[in-house]
Amino acid sequence: MNWNHLYRRAANVRRLAKPSIGQKKKHTVPLEPLEARRLLAAAVFAVTDSADPGEVINIRGWDFGSAPEVRVSLVESGTVDPTDDEVVIPILTKSGTNITALIPDSFDAGLYQLRVHNTDDNSFSASQWINKPY
Repeated sequence: MNWNHLYRRAANVRRLAKPSIGQKKKHTVPLEPLEARRLLAAAVFAVTDSADPGEVINIRGWDFGSAPEVRVSLVESGTVDPTDDEVVIPILTKSGTNITALIPDSFDAGLYQLRVHNTDDNSFSASQWINKPY
């Protein structure tokens, strides 16, 4: 697979690929709506490693949208799905690729699970961890 083919596939272009001399014609495969949504979902690639209640965290990624939400939950031992207790925390500054948010003073100290919600297309980033032991 070459880069041109990947680009056409990701862009959901439904035209024929131009074959080189001696090659058979190839058809690009259109993406299903779910596959296309996964390519365009909010994504986080860096987050503050450790933070206590009342401290500011920095989140870097892409496709946060115009009105993102930062959802945080405290992960306690034995918790099956920490996303059940998610709380939307206040955002101090935001852009399409960077968010600065505040861990509220009311939170207990511990391991936090964080996700960014792009409210424009209702997509969520994968979970990230703050205060995760290495």
